[in-house]
Amino acid sequence: MKKFVCFLMIGVFLLAGSAFASEIELPDLSGEAITVYYMAGTTYEPAARRAAAEFEELTGCVVRVVADPYLTLFEKQLTSLITRSEAYDVLQVAYQWDGLFMPYLEPLDPFIEEHGIDMDAFIPGVLANCGGSFDEIYGIPTACDVYSFIYRTDLFEEAGLEPPQTWEEVNEIAAALTTDDIHGHVLAGLGEQVGQFWRARYLAMGGRLLNEDWTPALDMEIGVEAAELLRDLLEYCPAGTLTYGYPEQMHAFILGRAAMAEVWPSFLRAPADDPDESDVVGNWSFAPYPGGTGELSAWSLGIPQVSRNKEAAFAWIAFFTQESMQKEFFTDIGIGPTLSALYEDEEFLAQHPDLAGVYPGLKNPIPRFNVAQSQEAYDFMDARVSAYLAGMITAEQMIEEITGRWEELFAVDTPDFPYIGP
Repeated sequence: MKKFVCFLMIGVFLLAGSAFASEIELPDLSGEAITVYYMAGTTYEPAARRAAAEFEELTGCVVRVVADPYLTLFEKQLTSLITRSEAYDVLQVAYQWDGLFMPYLEPLDPFIEEHGIDMDAFIPGVLANCGGSFDEIYGIPTACDVYSFIYRTDLFEEAGLEPPQTWEEVNEIAAALTTDDIHGHVLAGLGEQVGQFWRARYLAMGGRLLNEDWTPALDMEIGVEAAELLRDLLEYCPAGTLTYGYPEQMHAFILGRAAMAEVWPSFLRAPADDPDESDVVGNWSFAPYPGGTGELSAWSLGIPQVSRNKEAAFAWIAFFTQESMQKEFFTDIGIGPTLSALYEDEEFLAQHPDLAGVYPGLKNPIPRFNVAQSQEAYDFMDARVSAYLAGMITAEQMIEEITGRWEELFAVDTPDFPYIGP
């Protein structure tokens, strides 16, 4: 059995092959210094640290990289913006925070025009939800992902199976591939992740989240059916799946203990094909969610209004998001590119065929709403789905409690534009 190296350490791949080159024109920033704030515990922080060395070599600007895990990142970034702290010059912003953060971020349109950044080069389905979903652009998309299946191609071929086209088929395939040694499926069942698995099933079955006027639209019958489908899937997952975070879920898959998993591709593609970590090298692929219901993950880079180093900050953003850097970050550690060209380049696709299974979901993703209530609304939903799967509440209670809390949240500061999502 391979020695498992946690995916959080994947950044070691970035130590090789620094080119110290840029396809965009960078200014001389000698004597300048900026602080950039990224998400820790994934591929994003090591990418920033690698790029910082290159950026300093090319421009003379010192880049201090600060990083925190997801929830800490949100809390500290929001606090810094509200208090108008000048601690950070660039923020890595999850798109669902855009509505809350936007009043405190610098509009980037003048910088984009000055530097000649082609915003049409970004995947429209990503840009429309990440940084560019307002009258002005407040962030340049730097990474994206969409929940997808990763599955064992060898096991599927041996059993004569194709990737699932419906959520009912997911359970049927999981049952067919479960043996004494292999589980048919594995979930990351911690509360902050498991809500997406229910949402995907619910939306594929015709459910809606909100009405046009931002009132809850959760359908009890569809919601219960989707919940029961997800609960039934647990029979074919490892016994501890509800305690798994992403590392444990990915560990189970790459060591050959599961036939399928529902994942963020960016976190798994590099370790799954690393012979030092993986027992499934060459025997896996990605497939879209049934009904195209994979939830979007997208991050942009924005500049706080109070930054004293806006020119240097935007130079960093332009450098970090250019095609050559995105290509390098994808090739080395699996970060999902935000530029359409990298998904449509036939030569690049031949080298990285797994991109073909992800691109359809990115072109037409299921986004979280990015208004001020978003983070709290989804946190509550995730917690209630988790409570249901743990047997603490019924599916009916889960739907009722989510509906009640969302009514409270959206009754205050209700957005003045109609909701147009699922």
